[in-house]
Amino acid sequence: MKLWNRFVHRHAILADFQVSVACTTFAKHFGPELLRQGLRDELLFHMFALWDFNLLDQFNIRTCLGIVDKCAEGVTESSTGKTGASGSTSHAGPSGA
Repeated sequence: MKLWNRFVHRHAILADFQVSVACTTFAKHFGPELLRQGLRDELLFHMFALWDFNLLDQFNIRTCLGIVDKCAEGVTESSTGKTGASGSTSHAGPSGA
Protein backbone atom coordinates (compact mmCIF):
# COMPACT_ATOMS: atom_id res chain seq x y z
CA MET A 1 0.00 0.00 0.00
CA LYS A 2 2.87 2.38 0.67
CA LEU A 3 4.21 1.88 -2.84
CA TRP A 4 0.74 2.44 -4.30
CA ASN A 5 0.12 5.55 -2.19
CA ARG A 6 3.46 7.08 -3.19
CA PHE A 7 2.74 6.24 -6.82
CA VAL A 8 -0.72 7.83 -6.70
CA HIS A 9 0.65 10.98 -5.08
CA ARG A 10 3.26 11.33 -7.83
CA HIS A 11 0.85 10.43 -10.66
CA ALA A 12 -2.39 12.14 -9.79
CA ILE A 13 -5.50 10.14 -10.62
CA LEU A 14 -8.18 12.69 -11.31
CA ALA A 15 -10.97 10.45 -12.59
CA ASP A 16 -12.18 6.88 -12.16
CA PHE A 17 -11.33 5.92 -15.74
CA GLN A 18 -7.64 6.65 -15.06
CA VAL A 19 -7.34 3.93 -12.40
CA SER A 20 -6.87 1.10 -14.91
CA VAL A 21 -4.04 2.94 -16.67
CA ALA A 22 -2.46 3.77 -13.30
CA CYS A 23 -2.58 0.10 -12.25
CA THR A 24 -0.92 -0.98 -15.49
CA THR A 25 1.80 1.66 -15.12
CA PHE A 26 2.28 0.69 -11.47
CA ALA A 27 2.70 -2.98 -12.44
CA LYS A 28 5.28 -2.08 -15.08
CA HIS A 29 7.33 0.11 -12.74
CA PHE A 30 7.07 -1.88 -9.52
CA GLY A 31 6.59 -5.47 -10.75
CA PRO A 32 10.11 -6.63 -9.88
CA GLU A 33 9.96 -4.89 -6.49
CA LEU A 34 6.59 -6.48 -5.68
CA LEU A 35 7.95 -9.92 -6.52
CA ARG A 36 11.16 -9.36 -4.59
CA GLN A 37 9.19 -8.46 -1.48
CA GLY A 38 6.60 -11.21 -1.99
CA LEU A 39 3.73 -8.77 -2.50
CA ARG A 40 2.06 -10.22 -5.60
CA ASP A 41 -0.92 -11.54 -3.64
CA GLU A 42 -1.33 -8.20 -1.86
CA LEU A 43 -1.41 -6.48 -5.24
CA LEU A 44 -4.16 -8.89 -6.29
CA PHE A 45 -6.16 -8.14 -3.12
CA HIS A 46 -5.75 -4.42 -3.74
CA MET A 47 -7.02 -4.82 -7.29
CA PHE A 48 -9.98 -6.83 -5.96
CA ALA A 49 -10.81 -3.88 -3.72
CA LEU A 50 -10.67 -1.58 -6.74
CA TRP A 51 -12.88 -4.06 -8.61
CA ASP A 52 -15.41 -3.98 -5.75
CA PHE A 53 -15.70 -0.22 -6.31
CA ASN A 54 -16.07 -0.71 -10.10
CA LEU A 55 -12.75 0.97 -10.79
CA LEU A 56 -11.22 -2.09 -12.51
CA ASP A 57 -12.60 -4.98 -14.50
CA GLN A 58 -11.33 -8.53 -14.86
CA PHE A 59 -9.39 -7.68 -18.02
CA ASN A 60 -7.44 -4.96 -16.18
CA ILE A 61 -6.67 -7.31 -13.30
CA ARG A 62 -5.43 -10.03 -15.64
CA THR A 63 -3.35 -7.52 -17.59
CA CYS A 64 -1.65 -6.18 -14.46
CA LEU A 65 -0.94 -9.62 -13.07
CA GLY A 66 0.38 -10.69 -16.47
CA ILE A 67 2.83 -7.78 -16.40
CA VAL A 68 4.00 -8.70 -12.91
CA ASP A 69 4.28 -12.38 -13.85
CA LYS A 70 6.41 -11.48 -16.88
CA CYS A 71 8.75 -9.71 -14.46
CA ALA A 72 9.02 -13.03 -12.61
CA GLU A 73 10.03 -14.77 -15.85
CA GLY A 74 12.72 -12.15 -16.43
CA VAL A 75 14.05 -12.58 -12.89
CA THR A 76 14.12 -16.37 -13.31
CA GLU A 77 15.90 -16.18 -16.68
CA SER A 78 18.49 -13.68 -15.47
CA SER A 79 19.20 -15.67 -12.32
CA THR A 80 19.80 -18.88 -14.30
CA GLY A 81 21.91 -17.12 -16.91
CA LYS A 82 19.57 -17.68 -19.85
CA THR A 83 19.58 -15.16 -22.63
CA GLY A 84 17.45 -14.66 -25.71
CA ALA A 85 13.86 -13.91 -26.49
CA SER A 86 11.14 -15.94 -24.94
CA GLY A 87 8.19 -17.21 -26.95
CA SER A 88 5.66 -15.03 -25.20
CA THR A 89 2.33 -14.21 -26.70
CA SER A 90 0.53 -10.92 -26.41
CA HIS A 91 -2.77 -10.82 -24.59
CA ALA A 92 -5.02 -9.07 -27.05
CA GLY A 93 -8.22 -7.96 -25.44
CA PRO A 94 -11.37 -6.31 -26.64
CA SER A 95 -11.01 -2.80 -27.90
CA GLY A 96 -12.12 0.03 -25.63
CA ALA A 97 -15.80 0.82 -25.55
